[in-house]
Amino acid sequence: MKDLYGRMVELIMRREVLHVDETFIKMQVKGLGKCKQAYLWCRLTGVGPPLIAFHFAPSRAQDVAELLLGDYSGTIIRDSYVGYESLDCEVACCWAHVRRRMLEAYENGYSKAEELLTLIRALYKIEHEAKTRAEKKGTETALFQERKISRRESRKIVASFFERCRALRESERPSSPVAKAVNYALNIEIELKKFLEDSRLNIDNNPAERLNRGVALIRKNCLFAGSEKGGQNLAVLYSFSASCKANSIPFRQWLEDVLPRLTTTPASQIDSLLPHLWKNPKEQ
Repeated sequence: MKDLYGRMVELIMRREVLHVDETFIKMQVKGLGKCKQAYLWCRLTGVGPPLIAFHFAPSRAQDVAELLLGDYSGTIIRDSYVGYESLDCEVACCWAHVRRRMLEAYENGYSKAEELLTLIRALYKIEHEAKTRAEKKGTETALFQERKISRRESRKIVASFFERCRALRESERPSSPVAKAVNYALNIEIELKKFLEDSRLNIDNNPAERLNRGVALIRKNCLFAGSEKGGQNLAVLYSFSASCKANSIPFRQWLEDVLPRLTTTPASQIDSLLPHLWKNPKEQ
């Protein structure tokens, strides 16, 4: 499975847009008598047929991000975690994270955040409508075209959003929740505007973050990884499971068909075993 996983990672790294994220999982440490916190790092294709690769690492350190993405030359969509800041690739940041901080400020009684939340809702409404129109045409290219047209209106909304953020930064106490939310957005203003320049980019990193819900189930069901090697084996299996689901393929059926063929399939044909290219033998 690791050779097939390696090939999938290779194809993922060729895509022009990736969603990246990381989430924690416990790892048992021999001789320690307790578990330590480790991480599953996710790379998800942002264009083309969906492919997903998880990587297990004992830490969330910057060197892991460099190992996974140091040679990447496309655009990554991510949150504002500093571990990614040393990378040379293009970066787009997630509007959902901005919304969460604004919502937290509003729910703590800072009504001035409501105007900013309204602007963010308007952005998401435009994105949703573009996606709905594109779905009727049934192609990814249609989605890019619809986004390109609709985001002309988004530019005006984003300009108003940051103008209001700058005004609030001047008027609010730096320690207030709304000031912290505003500063969060202003610190990544360039990255938040990236989606306006490239219709291939999603407005947020939710596709990657949704995958973390699966990791939460793993934490609940198996509690921890038995070792670093066991953690990476888990990452490989979850990569294929998530990729199968993203391509509407039954994972068990894919696994039962592919496992016996791994040793007999020529290297030149190994791509045919990957979830996005796999053909169900029962349907042929």
